[in-house]
Amino acid sequence: MKKFRSLISVFFLITSITILSPSAKANNFGFRFSPILILVGIADVDLDIGLGSNFVLSPEIIGGKWTLLDKGYIQLSGGGLALSYHFNGNFTDGFYLGVAGQTVEVKGENSSGLAAQATAKGGGLRAGYLWQWVNFYMNLGASFFSSDNTKITYSDGSTENIPGGSGAGLDFKIGWSF
Repeated sequence: MKKFRSLISVFFLITSITILSPSAKANNFGFRFSPILILVGIADVDLDIGLGSNFVLSPEIIGGKWTLLDKGYIQLSGGGLALSYHFNGNFTDGFYLGVAGQTVEVKGENSSGLAAQATAKGGGLRAGYLWQWVNFYMNLGASFFSSDNTKITYSDGSTENIPGGSGAGLDFKIGWSF
């Protein structure tokens, strides 16, 4: 609960600074999501907060749950934070470069009742291009990320360690700015 209050306090501090700044423009906030991930049952949502004229802070939440044919399930939940620099100004057409960190928890259970849980933490670099039309915008980007070691804990008490790694990914999101 204390962490939640701290996050809310930081959010209101940042939004009040952004809204009251003399250089405030029409679009200082945005809401983005990944339409491709929604097709497979994953919600990946960002709240974009303009900081000054070129920086954007983006808290992110991600989640999804799938029921398996054998009556088991897999559940995904997590969140992260990204900070990006937009070379032509935030919420305008142009290239961006940023850093991001994310924590994701995965839980699952098979039809036999064996359950497992793992939490992965990682971070990396993002780069891409943002297109802005009045209040609608979309981005297409790429990322390079790495994660630390992950421990899987099973309901029978056994554990398994997965070594950290690195990889690349693509990012496509659409959203509305205000």
